Amino acid sequence: MESLILKNRNYGLLLLQTDDCTSVAQHFVSKDGVSNFRRRVLRGGSAINGGVFSRASEDYVEKVGWNKMVLDAYKWVEYRNAFKPKLTPWLYVAKLSFLEAGIFPYNGFSLDHIGGMKIGVTKLDERGRRNTSADFLTVGNPNCCALARSLV
Repeated sequence: MESLILKNRNYGLLLLQTDDCTSVAQHFVSKDGVSNFRRRVLRGGSAINGGVFSRASEDYVEKVGWNKMVLDAYKWVEYRNAFKPKLTPWLYVAKLSFLEAGIFPYNGFSLDHIGGMKIGVTKLDERGRRNTSADFLTVGNPNCCALARSLV
């Protein structure tokens, strides 16, 4: 099951079979009628979702009064779990479609949370392996609770 979840070529297949008790995703409809999926695996929602990531700007961190260590934490996450994607033909067409629809400016590749259109990061590493939030457990700081409290 783990190799099914972690391989890029299987992305999307995980959502095709959702009624069986052994499936990794469970289909549900929210109270307002929106069809969606929730994870049914130990690696959490990051095992089945697309994984969008943006970094808070330095201005925002300062505005809300967060400690500078917040930006360091973003960079640590990026180093461990955020990868620059290869522009496949589908992604290239998607990029052109957004631009044709008038979503400007085009910002190229960026981790920053900015207006317009950009090429963001992926959770798939250079080998096509999906990285999940559980991967942080192997490299985390056992004193993280004290560290987290000091960030705000």
